[in-house]
Amino acid sequence: MIGYRYLLTVLAWSTFVCSEVRGPFTKHFSNWLHNNNYDSYNFEDEKFGDQGSFGGKQHDFVSVQNTPVVFIHGNSDGALADGKPMGTGWTSSITYFMTKGYTSAELFSFTWGKDRNLGNAGSRTHDCDTLVRLRKFIDAVMQYTNKTQINIISHSMGVTLGRGLIRGQICNLGKSIEDKINVFIGIAGGCYGLCACSGAASNIYPSCGKDTGFFPGNSCGNNLGTCELKTQPVDCCHASIKYSSYLTRLNNFDYPEATKTYSFWSLADDIIENGDLVWTYSTSKMPHSEVKIFQNYTHMETKDQTVDIQYSLINPN
Repeated sequence: MIGYRYLLTVLAWSTFVCSEVRGPFTKHFSNWLHNNNYDSYNFEDEKFGDQGSFGGKQHDFVSVQNTPVVFIHGNSDGALADGKPMGTGWTSSITYFMTKGYTSAELFSFTWGKDRNLGNAGSRTHDCDTLVRLRKFIDAVMQYTNKTQINIISHSMGVTLGRGLIRGQICNLGKSIEDKINVFIGIAGGCYGLCACSGAASNIYPSCGKDTGFFPGNSCGNNLGTCELKTQPVDCCHASIKYSSYLTRLNNFDYPEATKTYSFWSLADDIIENGDLVWTYSTSKMPHSEVKIFQNYTHMETKDQTVDIQYSLINPN
């Protein structure tokens, strides 16, 4: 009898692990959002199908045991994988967390972009509409799960959007919510901009803009147009660089976004490039954070291949 029960357990577990994570939100969460006046934010955008959102209880009697995790994706990505190389979403992380006992009632994500077309990446910015929508989603998850704190795991542009929605005080977001964030993990973010956004790019692509984009500044002291160099021709003070006003504001706070903050990056990142350096500084390093540096991961792999580390930082005991 013991052997038979063990076999059934193994078979059930294998089926779960091999099954693909699918959205959208559960019916229970969708109905709750409707009944609590969140329809206008269109979190469950139907055009993204079962890859566009994830999370929610299966019924009223499901208990939320773990501190909920909200996942914020990057530019042109989405909540879950869509089969494209730059569209892996949070499928790997959510799958791993569920093998560790988390349920859909504790894991949440939605696709914040208007589309997942990589060709439109240059048009996306840290605009007020996106920030407000993400902040409202955080509010909704906390209200729905009846928890006083959540965890956030973010990637790429999701890092700088996540930091902005936490800090608040712009875009009618209201006050900061640092006290409501237990752990904030920022993976491969462009916290000090991207060298690819210097020069003419800052005037061509909104995502590289000087106000709400990833503009890294065109000079550092007497060094002009040498953002990508690992060693600058002339020593310069990083604090003197005039880069994106949105990013500058985020980096000027003298306290962290959460109880614990972590920055991940890879020296082989194929999107940020230059060993993650912008004017000789690691652009993915959030102020006041602990760091995890990887040698050989691509931009997407730094998210998808570190799920065990993400889990261990959320659950340190």
